[in-house]
Amino acid sequence: RTLPLYTERYHLLARRDDLAEELIAQGAVPWEKAASLRLCLLTPDMQNRRIADTAFRMTGRTVEPAMETNSIVTLYTIVRAGSCASIVPGQLLTFVPPHPDIVALPLVDPELSHVVGLAYADRDPPPPLAKALAVAAADADIAQRVAIGVADAMIPWRLAIR
Repeated sequence: RTLPLYTERYHLLARRDDLAEELIAQGAVPWEKAASLRLCLLTPDMQNRRIADTAFRMTGRTVEPAMETNSIVTLYTIVRAGSCASIVPGQLLTFVPPHPDIVALPLVDPELSHVVGLAYADRDPPPPLAKALAVAAADADIAQRVAIGVADAMIPWRLAIR
């Protein structure tokens, strides 16, 4: 059984000085252009890395990251330190503050999104904890609340592009 919780989209997180102003002004970055940057990415065993690798392959590119980590928060830290750019899920931007030296630009061409949700065994009766979580998530309309929260969190990041 499944319950969708939110749709995840991906962003290039980079120091403003590492990107051409015209690229920042466009407000989005093609995956092919992101592939040419010095990147810190998640390790290959992580789902978001596999998604990024797929997007790069769709553009005919492969990427050899300068650094790898299994921590999404570390990706932000590395970018902020000025070592590399990174590919991050939009959810990261909801809990790290915008920084004047960092931009987060949506990745396009291809424009990928993935539904993140709750999946649990289709048993009768369902496992009590999974059922309780599914009921709470559905009752609270988590998907809509997450979408609104992400949109609100992105406002300061979009303003930082200007």
